[in-house]
Amino acid sequence: MLEGIPDPKTPSSEHDAHAARRPLSEAKLRKIMREHGPRLLALARGVVRDTHLAEDIVQESFVKLWRQPPEAEAATASWLRTTVVRASIDRIRKRQATPSETLNPSAPESPPVADAQEQARRIEQAMDRLDPEKRAVLLLRARDQLPYEAIAAALEIPIGTVMSRLARARKALLHELAQNENDASGTPIPFSRRTSP
Repeated sequence: MLEGIPDPKTPSSEHDAHAARRPLSEAKLRKIMREHGPRLLALARGVVRDTHLAEDIVQESFVKLWRQPPEAEAATASWLRTTVVRASIDRIRKRQATPSETLNPSAPESPPVADAQEQARRIEQAMDRLDPEKRAVLLLRARDQLPYEAIAAALEIPIGTVMSRLARARKALLHELAQNENDASGTPIPFSRRTSP
């Protein structure tokens, strides 16, 4: 290589480095979709509260992955989780900008028969009233049982911010549950808080 003349085989910028990466093979993408699809769909559905919208978000995330996979293969799960959470929050913000649409069309629901089902329904209703950032951090911690470090990576925020957002989200959820409790008589919902990361 001559001095001052770039080697055509070596990417000269970050854009060129991305362009140099090749899309995933169809077989590799199918494998990743089987492994991560159900969890990502549950995560997106938990944030946007709409199954069809969640399916669209996950599908778009897989298309992004196929076109431009992360440089490190080990980072795929974290990259997908981050992409799905961000896309979910973005979709909610866009829908909130158009107030004529609703996030979750009302569907007739059969009344739960067991106490556990009633508690789950009340928690779901309380989660519905939280803003998407609070729902996302609660879902990543409580349902996906991710450690603080993984949540921080997924949301691209410092660990301290994760901890404070979790505290605010728990407080908001408890407030919503208390409001629901005041509206309907019943037994209080046990809400245990894990303090270890």
